[in-house]
Amino acid sequence: MFKTPTQKTITSNALKVGSAIGGGMLSNGVVEVVPTGSLNKNYVRGGLAVVALLAAASIKGKDTTSEVAQYALAGMSIEQGRQVVTSFLKEKTGIKEVDQTADAGGRFIAGALGCACQDAQAYKMPMPMLQAPQINAYDNTLKQLGINQTQTVSGDMFK
Repeated sequence: MFKTPTQKTITSNALKVGSAIGGGMLSNGVVEVVPTGSLNKNYVRGGLAVVALLAAASIKGKDTTSEVAQYALAGMSIEQGRQVVTSFLKEKTGIKEVDQTADAGGRFIAGALGCACQDAQAYKMPMPMLQAPQINAYDNTLKQLGINQTQTVSGDMFK
C-alpha cells in the first residue's frame, strides 16, 4: 500500500496540494468581490463550489498545467463547500466558539466546525498610527500674533 516516496512523487504531490490551497484562497477572494446585495454569501459560496467542481471534472488532460488547474478548481470547491457546511452547522448547533470548560468531545466538535480560532480579527495586525495632534489655532498662532478671538483679521495686520 505504501511505498518509499521519490523526488518525483513528492514534487508532484506538493504541486497538487499547493494548487488546491491556492485555489481555495483564490476562491475566498472571488467571494469577497462578487456583489451580493441582499443575497446571503452562502449562496455565492455554494454556487462557486458547484461551478468549480463541474469545471474540475471537465478537465481531461494529464499534463502539469491541466493537473494544476484541476486541483486549483477542486480546492475552490472544497473550500467554499466547507465554508457553507460550517456556516450551516454553526447556525444549527449554536456553537460559535470553543468552550474550554467543555469535555473533549465538545471541544472537538467546536474545533471541527472552525470555532477553534476565537476571532479571526484577533490575528490581523492593527495598523500602527499616532494619535492625530490636537491643535488649537488660537492658542498657537493667533495669540502669538497678538490677535484675540473677537478681533477681525485683515491683511494689514501681517505687514
